[in-house]
Amino acid sequence: MNMEIEYSNVVNPHSESLSEQNWPLTVKDGYVECKRHVPNVVRAAPPILFLHGIFVGAWCWQHFLKDFAEHGYDAWAISFRGHGHSSRDGEFGLNDFVLDAQAAVDEIKRVTGQMPLVVGHSMGGLVLQRLMLTRQLAGAVLMCAMPPQGLLPLAVGNWCLRPLQMLELGQLMLTQQAINAEQLQFGMFAQPIEAERLQDYAKQTVVEAPRLWSDLMQGAMYTPWLKNCPMALVAASNDTLVPPAITQMTAMSYSVSIHWLDGFGHGVMLERDWQKAAACVRGVIHKMHA
Repeated sequence: MNMEIEYSNVVNPHSESLSEQNWPLTVKDGYVECKRHVPNVVRAAPPILFLHGIFVGAWCWQHFLKDFAEHGYDAWAISFRGHGHSSRDGEFGLNDFVLDAQAAVDEIKRVTGQMPLVVGHSMGGLVLQRLMLTRQLAGAVLMCAMPPQGLLPLAVGNWCLRPLQMLELGQLMLTQQAINAEQLQFGMFAQPIEAERLQDYAKQTVVEAPRLWSDLMQGAMYTPWLKNCPMALVAASNDTLVPPAITQMTAMSYSVSIHWLDGFGHGVMLERDWQKAAACVRGVIHKMHA
């Protein structure tokens, strides 16, 4: 599918003050919400693109975008179609999300003159693994990411460990219901979170299209043999959705080590101690481009 992209509201990367910009990337079948935080002084590093996981949107990177910009990174995030403020008209699957990511990468290259380093969380990590087959990225950071083997090993492992929660997830998938605050807390958080904040996050979640679940089963099996950029893994020790054993399988697939975040749940970028997670990712990126 060919994608026609338009860009508006261009930001001067040499602005004297921190700038936050929001605009849609216009594509053939709709538009993709895109957020950009421009630092006071741009450091000698590639721009960073953040890719979100299931149910959420670019809003989940709110802390990371500002933090990375304050540390000199040109920070970007998108909402895949069907999420956030992107197009909602249609049922979107994994290949659509890969096309959205390709559009963002190409636009970042056009605007900044550099290929971005991409950070993919959860399902966004699987999108990133497929993206690596078509784009020569500056680097890839898989964070609490689905493995290249896809959803199946996750589903089997979690059925054994948490059958009741998996039954609830299966019901959500079949009935197309939105997740509630209690389910979000169990799946995303290992640290305390205020009830009001949790409710606010739950209200912003979306219902995924049924086709996505079958798409996720396919994984990204070719990427371990064809990866063409530096790669790192960041994982949470208390992750209930992508448990440590799955991350270890991903690490073996790519022959890379794991950077562990102790005491974190799956939603590391929204946890109470998100600053520690951001610092970990920045450290990983610095090592890639030292």
